[in-house]
Amino acid sequence: MTEEKWFAESDTRRLLGLSSGKVSARKLRLFMVAWCRFNRERITVPVIFEAIELAERFVEGQANKKQLERGFEQCRGMLVGTPLGCLLWPDSKQMEDCVELFCLNGQNWEPGRADDHGESYRAGQLTRSLMFRDIVGNPFRPTAFDPAWRTSTAVALARQMYDSRHFSAMPILADALQDAGCEDEAILMHCRDANQPHVRGCWVCDLVLGKE
Repeated sequence: MTEEKWFAESDTRRLLGLSSGKVSARKLRLFMVAWCRFNRERITVPVIFEAIELAERFVEGQANKKQLERGFEQCRGMLVGTPLGCLLWPDSKQMEDCVELFCLNGQNWEPGRADDHGESYRAGQLTRSLMFRDIVGNPFRPTAFDPAWRTSTAVALARQMYDSRHFSAMPILADALQDAGCEDEAILMHCRDANQPHVRGCWVCDLVLGKE
């Protein structure tokens, strides 16, 4: 796959294969969290919301592995056949395999429920690939982030968006980074792209916050 195809691809599994070994377990789990949150209105079982919250707390260091394992065991019967079983899988070393399975079952939110592969499915595939690229960035051209760009204003903006999960201030972050001397086209374009969805784990916000 070429860099051009990386940005045109809508199959997240192919994107995952290309970026294999280059994405942290944290980012992969955040991708699954983001996709679950995006589909909240389709989830009707309360325990599934609890699973999403637990997975995110684990990513943020607010829950430990034992809590994740306990949550997985408690929800096992409910999560079988849904992508959320992957979300709570406790072995971070297997996150790529989990995301692979997650993408295969990415539209099946409840046991026994299967969606067709119509227009809504294709739209979901596209949105999911955009979210994945938002988190991963461009593996063909890694960005060298100058610590001088990490001003108090830029950090405050990135932190506010990261914590709230509302990313409307991305263009303002671009301005703050540019004011700090950043002229990196990939960073500035990513922040100002009106068609790009942003989620917790966005590669630009992570760079500003010093997260991997």
